Amino acid sequence: MSQYSFDNNEKLIHHLQAGDVECFQYIFNELVEPLTAFIYTYTHDEALAEDIVQHSFMKLWEKRTFLDPQGSLKTFLFTITHNRFIDLYRKDKKQVYLTDTIYIETVLETEELNEENLKPRLEQIDKAIENLPQKCREVFLLKRENNLKNKEIAEYLEISIKTVEYHISRGLRIIRQQVLVWLILIIPSFFN
Repeated sequence: MSQYSFDNNEKLIHHLQAGDVECFQYIFNELVEPLTAFIYTYTHDEALAEDIVQHSFMKLWEKRTFLDPQGSLKTFLFTITHNRFIDLYRKDKKQVYLTDTIYIETVLETEELNEENLKPRLEQIDKAIENLPQKCREVFLLKRENNLKNKEIAEYLEISIKTVEYHISRGLRIIRQQVLVWLILIIPSFFN
C-alpha cells in the first residue's frame, strides 16, 4: 500500500513541495487517466489530450513550491489541464494540431534557451526517436525529416492515412513520456 493518499491532501502537497519524486509519480499514476478522459471530452483527440495532460503535470512539478497546502491538488490539476486546452483552442478554433514545435516548446519553456541547456534536451528527444518501434520511427522520421504530408507517407509506405496518424500520435506520446521522465529523474534541477 502506498504511503501517499489523496485522503491527506495537505501531506501530499508537502511531499510534493519537498521535491518527492515518488509522490509525484503517485499523483501522476492516480490522475493521468481521469485527466486524459476529462480533456478528451473536449479535444476528441487522444494524442492531444495526452499532450495537454502531460504539460499539466510538468506545470504541477514546476509550480509545486507555490501550491497552497489547504487547496485541492485534484482541483488544481483539472484546472490547469482545462486552461491549457482553452489556450490551445484559442490559438486555432477549428482544430489544434500537435506538432514537434509545440512539443519542444512545452519541454523547453521553463528555462531560457541557450546552446548549453538546449543541446542535451534535443539529444534526449533524438534518442527517444531512435528508440521508437520500427514502423512508428519510420513514419515519424518521414514526417519530421522529409516534411511529407500524411497522404504522401501513406502512399509511400502503402498504408492508410489513419495508420500514419496512429504512428505519429504514438511516436509523440512515447517521446513525451521518455523526455518527461528524463527531465524529472535525470535533471531534477530543471524543475527547481
